Amino acid sequence: MLRLQTKKKKNGSKRFLGAYVPLNLSQYLYMYCLANEKSVSAIFEGILDAWFFKNKSTSIETLAIKVTARAIKVSKNYTTKQKNEFLKGLEKQLTGKQIEQTLIDGILENVKKSYIPKI
Repeated sequence: MLRLQTKKKKNGSKRFLGAYVPLNLSQYLYMYCLANEKSVSAIFEGILDAWFFKNKSTSIETLAIKVTARAIKVSKNYTTKQKNEFLKGLEKQLTGKQIEQTLIDGILENVKKSYIPKI
């Protein structure tokens, strides 16, 4: 069976997008890629490059601080057992997304420091 294919580029990249998009957008994107011999990855790479260029003034360390603040806020009313489970889940989530271990350790340490034991 003859299939139309697009050119794929996989050097030094990581599978990333698992986003849901409206059906009409998905159909248009697929047809566009077939008609123009482009891959969906190439389209998204261009969009993400532009997004990154616009937002790169926010350092990864600043984002880690924001993630820490959000984690503290989410877990503040948890019991100790729930907090421990939350931290394990957060570590697994960040590790699964291949976030640098030093960032993960810093986030987890700061979230743990925020826990005030209930007397």
